[in-house]
Amino acid sequence: MMADSTNSAHKEGPVTKAIEQQTAKLPSDIFLWAALGSMGVSLYLQATGDRKRSLFIGQWAAP
Repeated sequence: MMADSTNSAHKEGPVTKAIEQQTAKLPSDIFLWAALGSMGVSLYLQATGDRKRSLFIGQWAAP
């Protein structure tokens, strides 16, 4: 059975609604390219030996 999106047990706060309204205005490709860019920077930092920064930036793509 499909869940109803107006379920009263799950309500979003005003901050979440505001963020979603703003991010909905952006094309979804921006998020894809930003994630790929952070992985590329991470790969570069890993190759140049900056392991700590590489791991920090590489984790940006997951969220």
